[in-house]
Amino acid sequence: MKLIVSSNPRPGVAQLALNRPQARNALSAALLEQLADAFCTAVDDAQVRCIVLTGDSAFFSCGADVKEMAARGIAALEDRARCRNWAVVEDCPKPVIAAVSGMALGGGAELAMLADFIIASDTARFGQPEINLGIFPGDGATQRLIRLVGRRSRCR
Repeated sequence: MKLIVSSNPRPGVAQLALNRPQARNALSAALLEQLADAFCTAVDDAQVRCIVLTGDSAFFSCGADVKEMAARGIAALEDRARCRNWAVVEDCPKPVIAAVSGMALGGGAELAMLADFIIASDTARFGQPEINLGIFPGDGATQRLIRLVGRRSRCR
């Protein structure tokens, strides 16, 4: 199954859309591998000057694939391939824009935070619900979120 849909909506722009609507665009190992491959393809394409990362209107991404994590146990948290695939996005030499609509939760919010810019629609909602699962944000939110919003922010 194609978990990342690539398109070129405008000259110079590669759009990479997460494509697991039945799983709310949960970040499975297979999705992250295909995402890293799509990023590498876009980086290697001299015509691409910018990468736009999207989900769908309801879910940018609900975060880590919790069912996959439960099945794999502790190995899911220590997955070196996941770290390598995450680093491909994080270290992208071309500008990355996360176009967020709907929910961006946990790892989905962390994925958006890897981008150079986040463009959020009126329906975008960000959250770090890991505490409800008894885990901590494992893909860098504890550092990235503070850098993006500061140590003190007011909730409205």
